[in-house]
Amino acid sequence: MQKQQCNLAVLQILKEESDENHTIKTEKIISELEKNYDVSVERHKVISAIKALQDFMYPIRSIRKKGGYMLLSHLFSKAELEGICTCIQSATFVDQCRSDDLTNRILGTGSKYHRQAYHMHVFHKNNRKVENIQVMKSIEALYTAIENGYKVSFDYMHYGEDLHLHIVNKEPIIIEPREIAFKEEQPYLLTTGGKYSGIMTYRIDKIVDVRILNQKVPYINQEKDAIDLANERLFMYGGKQMQVTFCFKKSLLDQIVDAFGHQFTLRKCDDIHYKCTVKTNDNAALIFAQKYIDAVEILYPEDLRNKMYQMIVSAEKSYEKPL
Repeated sequence: MQKQQCNLAVLQILKEESDENHTIKTEKIISELEKNYDVSVERHKVISAIKALQDFMYPIRSIRKKGGYMLLSHLFSKAELEGICTCIQSATFVDQCRSDDLTNRILGTGSKYHRQAYHMHVFHKNNRKVENIQVMKSIEALYTAIENGYKVSFDYMHYGEDLHLHIVNKEPIIIEPREIAFKEEQPYLLTTGGKYSGIMTYRIDKIVDVRILNQKVPYINQEKDAIDLANERLFMYGGKQMQVTFCFKKSLLDQIVDAFGHQFTLRKCDDIHYKCTVKTNDNAALIFAQKYIDAVEILYPEDLRNKMYQMIVSAEKSYEKPL
């Protein structure tokens, strides 16, 4: 084995067998080189390889009392490693098989002790994972279409009575992909050119069989990026964009900021209520008001307030009926 190859092999062993809390002795490095790389080296060559790696600014500390070495820093810290892997396992739009593959690859950048700690204390299977195994393939195809300005076609799924996803469209859906945005931990495709004017949204975890078409997407002057568009679309509902004024209990301020961001001015209604005006759409405003019905009141626009009133009256009638 050439000197450079030996240095890289020693580095890989240090990554696997040591970290900021665990050392590896020279004898163990020699043993690992023989077992995993079929290389027999003398002690002084290992010491020389570690010195060369230190000269290249790798954070390797020599621990004389314990007679070993430790790699102080990996690609990710232990906390970063566990955080990233937990996010992957928590993401319901990534199927379990792909989640496990991604998790194992990321854990592979840390030491074996990092992997053991994650699986012992952090890792949990997520039983709400999507059953659509095409999600990542769809995202890749959609990004390619967006980058090159082509239309796409796809099939769209909804849950049936058997609680499994089924294709609901009779003909392929053809649209103009514009952006991919994440909202409420789900990926959405923002499109134009559909059966309704303006921006439409599709849950990517319900999209299958994406096909890039040889049809160019017409140019539009899109001043807002995916984050801005997603922030305006609470729950990613479509609908008419408008200014909506809420009166809400002061205790709900966190939820208001989480839903609509910071771009509004608080005003006092009374000692226990604020009011604010936010930009959103009619469907999202109604859903938000329903979600916090005991703490939120729609003040404006009047037609939206009336629509909310009719929904409350209808709901009251439903609950009047005895079971």
